[in-house]
Amino acid sequence: MNSNRRKIPVVRVGMTGAETFENTILIKETIFKLKKTFGEFLEIISRGSQNGADKHIRKFSLEFGCRYVEFNPAHTVHTLYSKMHESYYMKDYSPRNFFVRDSSMAKYIDYLIIFDDEKDKNLDNLKKTTEKQNKKIIVLRHE
Repeated sequence: MNSNRRKIPVVRVGMTGAETFENTILIKETIFKLKKTFGEFLEIISRGSQNGADKHIRKFSLEFGCRYVEFNPAHTVHTLYSKMHESYYMKDYSPRNFFVRDSSMAKYIDYLIIFDDEKDKNLDNLKKTTEKQNKKIIVLRHE
């Protein structure tokens, strides 16, 4: 093994969006460009929603062969892609679960891309938490 080879770190790109966001072309093109740029060193992280942008982020990330994980809330079930340990899940519902999820995700990612249609205000906490971590946020809106 060549010890002079430099290890390239994984680029962790958080991606999420409004539950009403349905511009699949924008999501697909964004993931394709990231995969083309970072190749095997790309990891895509979403909030694991079953609706809107997150649903499409999961679909296209897996189709393009990207590393993919989710930070779904503690009151949901552990899935194949859940980042947190299995014991973290199946808790009682609490609004706090969403804040904990957003905080954990913001600490884990390097960048955040938000697909926004200006109809969903559930992204505000993640934006604020990510800004506090001094991480770059890119907001994409469909035209």
